[in-house]
Amino acid sequence: MKSEKTTFDSNTLPKCKLEEKKFEWGEPYTVMTPIFDLDVKETDSKLEYFIDVYGKNNFKTQLLRLYNKINNYEETKGIINFKYEELSDEKRVTLKKKINEYLEITKDRISPWELYEPYNYTELDYIEKLSKEINGKIYYVEKE
Repeated sequence: MKSEKTTFDSNTLPKCKLEEKKFEWGEPYTVMTPIFDLDVKETDSKLEYFIDVYGKNNFKTQLLRLYNKINNYEETKGIINFKYEELSDEKRVTLKKKINEYLEITKDRISPWELYEPYNYTELDYIEKLSKEINGKIYYVEKE
């Protein structure tokens, strides 16, 4: 399997690399690889860090799920890999506000997994890829 052509789509968020390939028998297919923006400032809150990662990379569903867990005081039993962090009411308001800001910024942006693979993969599939790029356990919420 030889790569025939590589292009980049800057209209999606995150940007993605598209490689047109062909199976040995000649049938074409495209490999889509998101280019995650991991230029996120480390904070004393891992939860806030992951909100920034998801926000910068257009993980809308994950942001909504995190919002619900934070809003309902369910982070300790609903967020996978969550290490206990003290979340005061003020911190909860700050985190929910940040999530809403990212959702507003990305409301008209489409993710590459929505555009190129709407029936094959979901955000959760790309969280695994994101986790490998971060090289560690990532906070996320499974399907509710």
